[in-house]
Amino acid sequence: MNDFKTYEQFTEDWSLSQKIKFYYEVDIINLEDDIQEVINHISHDATRIQQFEEKFKQYLIEREYINE
Repeated sequence: MNDFKTYEQFTEDWSLSQKIKFYYEVDIINLEDDIQEVINHISHDATRIQQFEEKFKQYLIEREYINE
């Protein structure tokens, strides 16, 4: 049995910006301006936020950071 946290526990203190940066970390090295555009694009639409949260949760599950 593993002791992984749930998505809510793992990300409870994370802002949307922190989640986006974590998710795209490989793609954004030295591209801070570009990540800000991504953050702005996602953060101004409730549907995009929800879609991102679902993708981010799946990303964390696949990489075994969290339980389902």
